[in-house]
Order: sequence, then C-alpha cells, then structure tokens
Amino acid sequence: MNKFITLFVILFCVAITKASIDTTTTVVGDSGNESYGIGIWNNGTSVNIGLVGYYFSTSAIQQLVIPNSYLPVNNYQPSTYNYATKVLTLVVADTSYNILVIYFIDCGAWKVISEAPAPSVIVGGLASTQSSNNIVMASYLLNNPVYQGSFFNTFIYPNGQITSAGLVQGAYRGSVFSPLSQNYYLAFKNQTGLFIKSYDLNFHQTGEQRFSFANNQYPVLDLPMSMSFNPYNQGIMVNVAMTDSSNNLVYAIGYIDWNSRSIVCSNMLGYSTEQFLATAPLLNTAYAYTAAYENGVYSLYQWNTYASTFMTYRHYYTPLLSIF
Repeated sequence: MNKFITLFVILFCVAITKASIDTTTTVVGDSGNESYGIGIWNNGTSVNIGLVGYYFSTSAIQQLVIPNSYLPVNNYQPSTYNYATKVLTLVVADTSYNILVIYFIDCGAWKVISEAPAPSVIVGGLASTQSSNNIVMASYLLNNPVYQGSFFNTFIYPNGQITSAGLVQGAYRGSVFSPLSQNYYLAFKNQTGLFIKSYDLNFHQTGEQRFSFANNQYPVLDLPMSMSFNPYNQGIMVNVAMTDSSNNLVYAIGYIDWNSRSIVCSNMLGYSTEQFLATAPLLNTAYAYTAAYENGVYSLYQWNTYASTFMTYRHYYTPLLSIF
C-alpha cells in the first residue's frame, strides 16, 4: 500500500475568486456549539481554503478558490497561519505557468493581500512569527548542483519580498516558530545526526543541539516532520513517522524535550498505515487535531494534549491537507 502521497512541486499565477457563501462565520473561534479553524485542500484543478468545524463537522466550508493550481502535498509545511492577524500564507503550484507562488490571504475578509513567485524548486518550513507585520520565516531549496545537500533560510514578506538569511548544510526535517521564546526552530539532518537550530527574529542563530528520539514504539523513518506550537502546554508538537514490525506506517505525536535533547513520542498514536498530514491545536483548549490520509480516505483525529491521549476519530469528506 502506498503510504505517502506523491510530492508535487509546481505553482500558479492566477486570479482568485471568493466562494459565494456567507463568510460571517467566526474564523478560528466558536460559533454556537461548533469551533472553527482554517483548512486547505485540493479540489480537482483548484486549491480551496475554508472553515473546518473541529467538534462535529465531516466536511469543510469553502470560502476561497484558487483555480488552476494545487497545494504541494508533502511534509515540508507549505503553509502557515497568523492567529493574531488571521492571515494565511501558503505556497501553491500553478498548472498553467509551472512555477511556485507565495500567497498572503486575509481569512477575516477572505481576500488576497499579495502574491509573489517563489525563487526555488521547493519552498517550505513556513512559520508565521505571529506578529502584526505578518512576516514569515521559512526555508527553500535551489535547483542547483552547487547547493546539493543544503538549503537556505529565508524571510517572506507580505509585499512579495523574499530575502535569503543564510545557508544550512544538511537536509530539512522540520521547523516551527515559538511565540513563547520568540525563536524559530529548524530541524535538519546531516551525516552526523539530527540537529535543531534556534534563531531569533533576525535569523541570528541562538543555539544548536543534536537530538534523538525517545519513547518511540517502532523505528523512526528519516522524513521531514510537520511541527506546530501548542499554546496550551507551550510545547512543540511533532508528527513522527515510524514503521511497525509488519512494515506498516504508524504515526505518533511527539514533543521536543530541550532538557533531554529528545523528540519524545507520546501515547497519541495513529492507526496503522495512516499518514499524518498536519496537526493543529484548538486555541484556549487542551485539544489538538490531526488531518490524516490513507488509501484515498481522509480523516480527523482529536487528541487531549493535557493527558496525551486519543479522544475521537472520524472520516472527513473534505481532503484536508493543512489545518490551523
């Protein structure tokens, strides 16, 4: 069984149209008995953005359509969300122009703020600094043999400016911004192991440590790991891919433990053969949600991050790729 969705990398420079539905629903908040977040999914030849009801819904509410394009399906974090300003940043692939484009979208008004072509083959690791200026810290990989085995740190600005902020020797493995420490954390792998660098808001390095995995029930796969900050316990959640004794894919949610220099896997385990696509906390609660995929079927997990336990699971009829 194919456990991973094929990685696509191309992009788009096309017009965006607003879905003709009521957009008065609260963005990332409560409305009645439901609590909503943001979701991104591919729908045939377009990228759709809309509202995800975390408590009860089994399909998302479309609010914005980007035609002739698709979101790259990978663990390189091609999107990020600023909870303070309700601005979504994402990298999409255009099927008409065969390029990558970065979009900033106001999810309060459901309109495009700006768009700009990306300068690289892969742009990922997007992490909003959760600031009023909507600056995003990220990484990109150039299609150039000179830089084989390395990638660049970069700032992405809402006006379309993309600024390189230094070279990292190794392979990208994950990244996240912590509003608590005001640091961007970057995981990468080289010949000597897995490392996590920390950077301040000017991309000045503030630390670097070698990491290992702990409490993992099965061997860990060497793959990029989706990361997210959990404001409830102020920890950094990591989607960790493993293979069991039958060579089936199994995911767990782990946490970065700075004291032991470990990514510690929790008891929040997915069902065998399901791929975790994205995990997001539900603000002001102990809950977190994971969008998952297996053999053409999409699903949504609910976790209790206070107890590190599984709560609920349901099939989701919208093919969610990113959630916030």
